[in-house]
Amino acid sequence: MVIVAVGRLVEQKNHARFVAAAAEVAPVRRDARFLIVGDGPLRAELTAQARSLGLEHRLMLTGVRQDVPALAARADLVVFSSDWEGLSLVALEALAAGTPVLSTPVEGMRDLVEGGAVTVTDTATASDLASGMLDLLANPEHLALLGGRGRELVAARYSTAAMLEAYERLYRQL
Repeated sequence: MVIVAVGRLVEQKNHARFVAAAAEVAPVRRDARFLIVGDGPLRAELTAQARSLGLEHRLMLTGVRQDVPALAARADLVVFSSDWEGLSLVALEALAAGTPVLSTPVEGMRDLVEGGAVTVTDTATASDLASGMLDLLANPEHLALLGGRGRELVAARYSTAAMLEAYERLYRQL
């Protein structure tokens, strides 16, 4: 199992919460590996946190990558541990590839949740994030269902064709 978080290593993204959640998931899911894709000023702190929690062989900080859509497509789950977030391009890329998304309850994920494609935790705690990961990973059929819903949602609302249709509708209305 590969669980991926993507984003700059800054306070807003709260990757420390992701690392803490990974520490709760790791003993239960010995097959789980964790990636944090991105770079930023908190890299040294996150590396130290992972080491202190015994995750140095299970959690990798990859730095900046040019193949984020491919990584998201190969992941079993993409996780957002942010304190606040807009509509995430990475979430849309993951959903388009059929990879389920789990997020803390941030405003930017609202449309994706309403589309039935994203799972959001009740609170923004590491324990809730860990519980969400464990629940999703324990149910491969549900993961597959979420992946299918994600593909459908992106195709219907966020694809180039959907965008062009929306512009055309607006043009006709004006």
